[in-house]
Amino acid sequence: MRWARQIEPLRYQESQRQYVEERENIAQRITELYFDVLLQQVNASVARQNVQANEDLFRIGQERYKLGRLSQSDLLLLELNLLNSRPGAGSGAAGSPERRHRPAELHRPERRGAAAGHSYRGAALPGAHRSGAGAGSPEPARVAGVPAAFAAGRE
Repeated sequence: MRWARQIEPLRYQESQRQYVEERENIAQRITELYFDVLLQQVNASVARQNVQANEDLFRIGQERYKLGRLSQSDLLLLELNLLNSRPGAGSGAAGSPERRHRPAELHRPERRGAAAGHSYRGAALPGAHRSGAGAGSPEPARVAGVPAAFAAGRE
């Protein structure tokens, strides 16, 4: 009985400390989750902007292709960028490289380049095109990345 009177206040203090600690842990977890939600909202907004930008670039690329100002390979790269920027293409199993979208035109059956007996010595690489005045222009060909027609600026 005497020990119970001495131990009860200690048990009460210990339970108060545990209660305060649990509240602090809960508050910390809520804060972490709140910032996770904010981060996901920002990521979703950026993803929407990327899709919109890629749609615009692809639309412009289609117009330039029709006018003969953009190569087919650059147009296909723009299409690939658009397809990969859409939801489901960038995260998890759906975003793995083997699950990403590939335009059907990239898998042409005809042989090209060295496999068909062509030499690349002194010639532009496949998928590259010259953005100068003509084929005899001293300007080097540009290779994949940003299409040369867009890198040179809008004309």
